[in-house]
Amino acid sequence: EFKKKLAKIDVTPVKLKIWKDVCFVTFRNDEEKKAAMQKINGLNWRGCNLTATVARPAADPLVRKRKQGGDGDVEGEKKSRMNDDDLSPEERLKNSVTPLWKMEYKEQLRSKTDEMLAFFKRYHRQLEKNCSDLKSWLRDMRHKHGAIPCELLPILPSPEQDGYRNKCEFTIGPGVGESSPSVVGFRYGTYAQGTVSVGSAAEVAFLPQQMKALLKLFQGYLDQSPYPAFNPETHEGYWRQLTVRTSRLAHLMVMVDFHPQSLTQETLNKVKENLRQFLSESDGKDVTVTSCYFRAHTDKTTCSDAPFEHLFGDKSITESLLGLKFQISPSAFFQVNTAGAEVLYQTVADWCGPSNSTTVLDICCGTGTIGLTVAKRVSKVIGVEMCSQAVEDAKTNAQLNGVTNVEYHCAKAEDIIKEVTRSVHGSDEVVAIVDPPRSGLHSSVIVSIRNCRNIKRLVYVSCNMNGAMNNFIDLVRPTSKRLTGSRFLPI
Repeated sequence: EFKKKLAKIDVTPVKLKIWKDVCFVTFRNDEEKKAAMQKINGLNWRGCNLTATVARPAADPLVRKRKQGGDGDVEGEKKSRMNDDDLSPEERLKNSVTPLWKMEYKEQLRSKTDEMLAFFKRYHRQLEKNCSDLKSWLRDMRHKHGAIPCELLPILPSPEQDGYRNKCEFTIGPGVGESSPSVVGFRYGTYAQGTVSVGSAAEVAFLPQQMKALLKLFQGYLDQSPYPAFNPETHEGYWRQLTVRTSRLAHLMVMVDFHPQSLTQETLNKVKENLRQFLSESDGKDVTVTSCYFRAHTDKTTCSDAPFEHLFGDKSITESLLGLKFQISPSAFFQVNTAGAEVLYQTVADWCGPSNSTTVLDICCGTGTIGLTVAKRVSKVIGVEMCSQAVEDAKTNAQLNGVTNVEYHCAKAEDIIKEVTRSVHGSDEVVAIVDPPRSGLHSSVIVSIRNCRNIKRLVYVSCNMNGAMNNFIDLVRPTSKRLTGSRFLPI
């Protein structure tokens, strides 16, 4: 909202970060900074008059890292990083992108099981601290399950360990050495680690062959392009990122991010047309791109809100999962391991205790994948999602599969949970499913779930257990003025 406010007064920062009651705003140069300060000083924002002052900037992590390294020789440092422990470039890249690549899959699962066990031990201690009225129950659980509050089941392995990934975001950047000005692949490390060099992803195990073929093709395109890759250190260059989505139905979506620098619109149109011809009529015909998008933006990172422009092909791709078909648009979320997602969604459906008298409340439902996979086993599915485009995608996916016992609401979960569950038949059991981002659910959503007395069971899908810790604690806290409904217990 504040960024939109600045845009109205013609202030366009390259970066904006809010911390407590202070907002740090970064500009391209001193001229833009000075002009912005004049416009911001005295600006009214939510009843407050703003004051703009010059901040002391933090050191650039790349520059700081190189200074720590000694002589600051950029090329020499690149070579030094590449030769660490006598590793080949391919091995260094694997260590960066797939750090467990040398470990057998069974050993990986054992290691992850140990991580989960350690997490649930911490969780048990947190429950002892925050739920003193559960001491007796927690003591029983400790004796029953070994210092954790619930049973820890064996990890269900992924049916596929190689070539499984259906979406990848490939960096386009400078390679190592002057002979590689533009490489599409993965970085050898992060910018904060002092790394901007990109290496080929041809040997990365999780990439399917269709993706590798496209990477090889696009690398050839970059080699002959008059526009070099974007360099995050100098902010020069053009090609930024190649995002690829594939499906079991052999669909292939390509999304290209490009920094226009000072190119005219006419020149930019030629860049887009050249790319379109290459991928649809020239060499690209060999890999059969079914959908292509282009996005030109000047944002500091590739996490841009700028819209994609459709160049050719279909506007979406279709994936097959558990006998259903799902339409996937460029920005839609979809699990990157389709076979693994099938195992996950089958487990979620089983844990719902599905029956003809079960209503599933799919909170933060996205494009409806989880709810639609369980719909045939329950009475009704109610999806709640605040992103309007995701809700439209969910409705489309329901129609695509002929699923009629679902309904979707575009709203914040905390605003609508009670309302949508009031319509549930009195004999039905309401089961809630949540699959939040890595940071977990907002506390207001947890409060709404706790205060909705119709919800008797909750299936919480987490991709980051540490980010979900506070949610797990709040679900078990004693009843209070804030949490009026009965507590949940882990099983």
